[in-house]
Amino acid sequence: MCGSNRSLPRFLAGGLRSLGVQSVRRDATLRCMFSRAFFTGMLTLVMAFLPGFLRAGAEVASPSKDLNIVEYTMELKVPGADGWSYVDIHLYAIDDGTDMESREAEGRAAMLARFPGAVEVKPAGVAAAFKLFSTPVRWPQPSATWLYNGDDTTPAMPADSALEAIQKGAAGWNNAGGSGFHFDYLGPTTTPTGCNGNVALYAKDGENVVGWGHIVGGYLGYSCHRHGRSHVPGTPYFAIEEIDIIFEPLAAYSAAQLQALALHEFGHALGLDHTEPAACPGKAMCAGADADDFTEPQQDDIFGVIALYGVAPEPTPTVPPPSERPYRVVGPQVARD
Repeated sequence: MCGSNRSLPRFLAGGLRSLGVQSVRRDATLRCMFSRAFFTGMLTLVMAFLPGFLRAGAEVASPSKDLNIVEYTMELKVPGADGWSYVDIHLYAIDDGTDMESREAEGRAAMLARFPGAVEVKPAGVAAAFKLFSTPVRWPQPSATWLYNGDDTTPAMPADSALEAIQKGAAGWNNAGGSGFHFDYLGPTTTPTGCNGNVALYAKDGENVVGWGHIVGGYLGYSCHRHGRSHVPGTPYFAIEEIDIIFEPLAAYSAAQLQALALHEFGHALGLDHTEPAACPGKAMCAGADADDFTEPQQDDIFGVIALYGVAPEPTPTVPPPSERPYRVVGPQVARD
């Protein structure tokens, strides 16, 4: 090898660097430092260890096909400075034949502990969790109008902001799930809301009024409705004749909280009762402290709307007569010199 023009073998140069030799000169002088015996010994050593290295590499690159990885999810309701938020978490575990149910429970508990004050939202399963009133009601048509009495509005925000939040809450149900249902705001009124939490005193006045006032029972919001004695044709639901909604003005609302509360109360006004408690929180129609979590209906709430009003048919496109149809003439371009 001495005196030849061959370069130092790449595998040997790399081996030297791994042993701490930082610079390997590939000239004739350095090549002559190694005898044939040294090269033969190094080659024998590499060939002896090479099969083991290859086997180890194969084991890392190709994990056992029998490895069973189990995925499970959890949803958390997490408190924060701006209210509640929801977190979806995906966890993975290797099924090694031990008690997976206990291990999953331990994993869920450990993850829950990482979010102080959080509550795990239990899935409702395949059964619907929405509820209709014990005497089921709905509007005869998929729409309802309402008026607003802004007297004694909340001091927590400007009067215009309060009305805007309530309007957004009502609009959250518009065409939910393709139902075609919608609430229509007609403007202000001086008629007081007849609903104050005591349904025994709820009197019919012919107007659907949303407004402010103290609510019996300490509620933040309350919805009342009156229905007739006959069913909406073709349905098992009694026809709603009038609704009123009242909000407690002394609560320290944010705009988002008032919007969510309005969404909840207007959900009652279209025919939805409170969601099954076992499925809460997680729905706009959940009761109590969970009533102002969402500013738009959740999937189970939408199922309830569809149960009441169905899905609106797709509008049939109208074709104008030939004389009124717009035409655009398209023809080949003619090249000119």
